[in-house]
Amino acid sequence: MPYKVLVLDDSPTALRMTQALLGRVGFDVVALDSAVHFFKSLEKEKPDVVLVDVSMPVIDGGSVVAMSRKAQTHRCPVLLYSDRPDRELAALASQHGADGYVRKSNDASTLKTALLQAMVKAKPRPQFTPPPKPGTSTPE
Repeated sequence: MPYKVLVLDDSPTALRMTQALLGRVGFDVVALDSAVHFFKSLEKEKPDVVLVDVSMPVIDGGSVVAMSRKAQTHRCPVLLYSDRPDRELAALASQHGADGYVRKSNDASTLKTALLQAMVKAKPRPQFTPPPKPGTSTPE
């Protein structure tokens, strides 16, 4: 079963390009061109990871991320997605509570790697319980 990515970008061209790139490397892509239905789509689609464009009219991507963190909705890695410089994206991601950022690019492999790394990083790790020492019993 392919990983599901929700992509929010107001640019139809960027949205089509991202959808094609991610589809080519095996992701199932849900594309949104407006933040209006973002939270409803997040709950309905339950994506494995989300890409949010930074520069959008009405509400910017950083605000969408910040609101998604405060809302009691589906929890998954949310990455800012833009062609802005790395330093600016890192600061915006930190400021708004994003799990990171990805620079817009035509390189499907780089995009795939960034998304997979975000998902691995966000996965909760099971609690480690050391085995009992020899000669001791475990509590029941």
